[in-house]
Amino acid sequence: LDTYFERSVGNNLEKLQNFTKYVPRQNLSRFLAKYEIFKQVLNVQVSIVECGVYQGGGLMTFAKLSAIFEPVNYQIKIIGFDTFEGFTDLSPEDQSGSSVHAVTGGLFLDAGIYEDMQECIELYDSNRFIGHIPKVFLVKGDIKETVPKYIEDHPSTVVSLLYLDVDV
Repeated sequence: LDTYFERSVGNNLEKLQNFTKYVPRQNLSRFLAKYEIFKQVLNVQVSIVECGVYQGGGLMTFAKLSAIFEPVNYQIKIIGFDTFEGFTDLSPEDQSGSSVHAVTGGLFLDAGIYEDMQECIELYDSNRFIGHIPKVFLVKGDIKETVPKYIEDHPSTVVSLLYLDVDV
């Protein structure tokens, strides 16, 4: 698929505009599932939280769906919690089992994913109504520490959708 994408006709923007030509059905199914979940909370004016941002596909799915279906809603927040450093503290249980291949630092082998996500959010804000009011927030660190601290600092936070993808 990677080779096909590289040699296929068109520039990268044209390819993205025709994304269904390149995206495997499993990824498209995951996107549609998130769309269906989002529709369930569409009229609830509170926060969407994703724990485990990875490269931002899920977080930005919820953000862009919000921009499409509620373009002038400045109250909703899309909050993403992640270390942005991979697995930083693994217990022996996380490293055992026949199907587990977790390693410290795993998943984020490429440095700069946090900065990449910040740039992505800036582009997102530049292409939506009321883009000067932040809608997407990144919380960097271990969720065992950052979630309780976030709730302490923002006690009025109400979550309409909690998406957990933390792996270990």
